[in-house]
Amino acid sequence: MATWIPFPPKVVVTFNMWLAPGPLDPSIWSIRYGGNSYPVAAATALTNEVTLAYGAGPPDPGPDVVNWLPPPYDVRSLARGTPATAILDFPLT
Repeated sequence: MATWIPFPPKVVVTFNMWLAPGPLDPSIWSIRYGGNSYPVAAATALTNEVTLAYGAGPPDPGPDVVNWLPPPYDVRSLARGTPATAILDFPLT
């Protein structure tokens, strides 16, 4: 599940596993919502969620989605250390 939160501006992506906590590479994340593209300024993993802080972006028609296109595979399982599967066009609500 990925949730758009307008204030403070962030998107929360929920994974089905506990994640190794810490900062992530924001450059491999992308957000499109409401016909605009939003650059990710910061990405952080905590518990089973990744929080993406975003800034204003240009028009980008299409569905509301989040993408995570590694490498690096920095979203990892806390228990096993295995990387999460890449996210492509994950629905954003």
